[in-house]
Amino acid sequence: MLRVTVIDDDPLQAEIMRRLFRTHDDLETTIYEQAEEAIDALRSTKRERLPHLILLDLRMPGLDGHAVQRVLAGDDHLRPIPVDVLSGSTLESDSARSYELGAAAYLPKPDALGELRELLGDLIGLWRRVLPPPGGAPAPSIVA
Repeated sequence: MLRVTVIDDDPLQAEIMRRLFRTHDDLETTIYEQAEEAIDALRSTKRERLPHLILLDLRMPGLDGHAVQRVLAGDDHLRPIPVDVLSGSTLESDSARSYELGAAAYLPKPDALGELRELLGDLIGLWRRVLPPPGGAPAPSIVA
């Protein structure tokens, strides 16, 4: 079972992802609309129940995505969880900063629902193939 945590403050985006992910039987999804709430919940989660992947939006009130990445990187319990940034921003500076802060991937969020569904399906398919061990240990390399 692939465990995915989504952190996205947009209720519409969160609901779209919730509905899209429901179509995957072997996917356990937790969605947070507030970064602070997500971090608190993740910190109190037992290592073997941590998500295999975090999907993170950048533009959020309070802690933005880059601030969340810094918090995750500074926490020994949470640092190993791969983070894919899924953002509406197409700015090269946002992408570069996300990678500097340790993002596994930076994915521009498509506007069209069909494209978002395809992107998320591809993403989940990829992570199923490189499923990291529970506790968010780094995924094996997909590059031979």
